[in-house]
Amino acid sequence: MIRWLVESIDAYPDLVRGIAPAGLLGGPEQQQLATFTVLKRRQDWLLGRWTAKNLLQTHLAETTGELVPLDQLWIKHEAGGAPYVTVNGSINGPGLADLLPLSLSISHSHGRA
Repeated sequence: MIRWLVESIDAYPDLVRGIAPAGLLGGPEQQQLATFTVLKRRQDWLLGRWTAKNLLQTHLAETTGELVPLDQLWIKHEAGGAPYVTVNGSINGPGLADLLPLSLSISHSHGRA
């Protein structure tokens, strides 16, 4: 099954300002955001995370019955750059971060992700 979601940065004032909305990012992601000093890069990265996490949250709720908080969905990258998702807690138990059997692709252009 293929699912997708398109979001516009204009709908989210925090993202326009390059600020992560409360509850969006986990600890490592907050650290990664802090490394982006150019506003456009922060906007693109945040919009991509916002869009991917909302899509993932909906998918997991529909397939598992669990509503995983966005800041517990961590998007990481393999050595080659491909994104993957882990859940820190909620589904598999406290403190676990298991690789989920999903493929993820994030794309952004002209204020959309």
